[in-house]
Amino acid sequence: MRPVFTAAEMRALDARAIATLGIPGRRLMEAAGTGAARVLARRWGPMRRRDVVILCGKGNNGGDGYVVARLLREAGRDVRVLAIAPVDELEGDARTNAERLPGVQDTASQFVQMTYLFRSGARRLVAGGQIELPLALPKRVDRWIYDVVGEETLATPFGPVPAWHLKPRRIGDPSTLAVEAWFAPRLDYLPVRLLIRQSDENFIDLVIDRLPQQAAAPAAGAAASR
Repeated sequence: MRPVFTAAEMRALDARAIATLGIPGRRLMEAAGTGAARVLARRWGPMRRRDVVILCGKGNNGGDGYVVARLLREAGRDVRVLAIAPVDELEGDARTNAERLPGVQDTASQFVQMTYLFRSGARRLVAGGQIELPLALPKRVDRWIYDVVGEETLATPFGPVPAWHLKPRRIGDPSTLAVEAWFAPRLDYLPVRLLIRQSDENFIDLVIDRLPQQAAAPAAGAAASR
């Protein structure tokens, strides 16, 4: 059996490498994560059809885990990260690598990301399809799936607005809020309605009450020309 360093011995070795050899801590973390990712790929071979789950703590070992997750995801693997603590509780190189994990959105910024994906054509909305996003949630980074219900017409204070209805699969999960969203193609795929549920009894229904600036300007110009 190969000897394994204790946590204290490993910290001492890291400190020596940084102080004596001049190797930045971030480079050490990248090397550790790269080595682990290579071992995983060599041990289990092609993992494109395998789900990979990585548990990340709050310390530097957790930072190594975020490096592994990033490298495997960049290589096309389906990676899920279970984090002991949210990103804003991490420090130093561990936090840097958690924030480098590509495509991760928090609960609010996911809608900005989806607007960009739909508007740019990077993701197409098709009734019966699905949209997947990595999402930073309390205590973990998770994969969030929205089912594309279809096109619906919403009644708004400035008239009817056609919009695509997306519904999350995690409705009823007490640990997170479930948010249904409606994106309007005529308004550059901005979310025009958000239905935020904690339970069947507790929810907030937000509907846009005026035209956004980029849509109001063309509308004003058209009215002036009549």
